[in-house]
Amino acid sequence: MNEPNKQQGFILPITLIILALLTVMSMGLSKMARNDMAKIQQRQKALNGELLLKNTQQWVIYKLLTGVPDKNKIKGKEASIAVDNQTLRHNNIDIQIQDVAGLMGLYAYQAPVFEQLLTQLTDKQTATQLAAQLKDWTDKDQLTSHQGMEAADYIKTKQTALPRNNAIRSLDELLELPSMTKELFNGTKEKAGLRDLLLAGGVTDFNIATAPNILIGPMLKITGNKLTQIIALKKMQDWQHLEKQIANISVTDFPFAQGFQYRIIMTLPNGHKSRSLVRLRPARTRPYQQKLWQYPDNDRG
Repeated sequence: MNEPNKQQGFILPITLIILALLTVMSMGLSKMARNDMAKIQQRQKALNGELLLKNTQQWVIYKLLTGVPDKNKIKGKEASIAVDNQTLRHNNIDIQIQDVAGLMGLYAYQAPVFEQLLTQLTDKQTATQLAAQLKDWTDKDQLTSHQGMEAADYIKTKQTALPRNNAIRSLDELLELPSMTKELFNGTKEKAGLRDLLLAGGVTDFNIATAPNILIGPMLKITGNKLTQIIALKKMQDWQHLEKQIANISVTDFPFAQGFQYRIIMTLPNGHKSRSLVRLRPARTRPYQQKLWQYPDNDRG
C-alpha cells in the first residue's frame, strides 16, 4: 500500500471517533439545555405567580386603608371585607385576612396562657414542656424552669441553636424548641397550626370578633359555660350582648379593637401560597409597612 492510502486509512477512524465524541457532546449539551429551559420556565411561572399575588396584595391594602374597622370586618363604600381569616376571592385568588389583634402575641409572653392553648392541640406533657421551653428561650436569666431548658441543656443535648434570652423575632424560632414538631407548628387538616394562631410581636388589645375560637379561652382565661356562651354569641355576631359578657370578665377595655396590622394569606389556583404581614400607617407619608413576605409559603421546618 502506498503512503497516501496509509494516511487515509489512519485518518478515517480518527474522524469517526471525533464525530462520535461531538455527537455525544451535542446530546449532552441538548439535555443540559432542556433541563435549563425547564428550570427557566419553572422560575418564570413562579415569578409570574408572585407578581400576581403582589398585585392582589395591593388591592387588599387599598381596601384596608380606605375602609373603616368594624369588629370583624373593614367597611368600605361599596362592600366590606372580613378580617377574621374568612376566605374571599379576587382575580381567582383566595385571600384570608387576619387582624393581628385576634391572634396570641408572644412579645409579652405568658407561659400559662400559651400552655392552655397547647393543651387543645397536643398532649398535656408536650404542652407543659413547650410552654416552659419557650419561657426559658425568651427570659433573660439562666435559671431552668420546671421542664424547661436553658443554654447549658441545649449544649448538653447537642441542639443546633441556643436560647435567644429575649423576645422572639420570628415564629420560625419556635421550631428550635426541642419539643416542637412540624405538625404542631404547621397544622394538619384536623387541627390549626401554631403559625396560624400566633404573632411574634404583640398588640395591646385582644379582638374577640376576629379571633379563632381556639384562642378565646386562653386569652380571656375562661373555660366551661362562660366560654361556650361567648363563642355562641360570637357566632351569632351578637356584639351587644357579647360586649356585656366581656365587661363582666373585665379582661379588656376594647374587645373589638383591631390592631391596624393584618396577616394576609393568598392562594393561587395552582395551590401556591404567599403569607405577608402589613402594618397600616395612614397618618404617615408611607401609608403602610410590609413586615413580612413569604413566597412560596410552604410548611416551615
